[in-house]
Amino acid sequence: MSKYAVSAEGGAMPAMADEIENECRLRKIAAQRECDVLYSSWLAARAAYYDPDMPGDDDAFNERGRKCDAAALAFLVMPAARPWTIWRKWEVLEEIAASEVYEGHMPDNRLITALGCIKADILRFKFREPD
Repeated sequence: MSKYAVSAEGGAMPAMADEIENECRLRKIAAQRECDVLYSSWLAARAAYYDPDMPGDDDAFNERGRKCDAAALAFLVMPAARPWTIWRKWEVLEEIAASEVYEGHMPDNRLITALGCIKADILRFKFREPD
């Protein structure tokens, strides 16, 4: 029997519904894994940036900063796979806000970008005021 078979009543067969449900579940797992990988990449880049045992010359320090910024942006622009992933993005937002306090406003508007990415996730998960 084909996976596209239709029952006598015209509805999809239960096997097809199970297959679709399983595929959706697998996609959610893959999306969460991608979020986890991007988040851990940002954590690793951030740890390297602050590591006192790393070379301290300006070029090496600036390169680590660029890697940290790129990892943060990659994580922020990835749609959150689960609502709680937004809190991880909030952690990145806090780091960006703190760095702007000490280093001044960044011309690439990373704070606004972070807020926009988090707002998009909030809207996507339909968080809203109770009726």
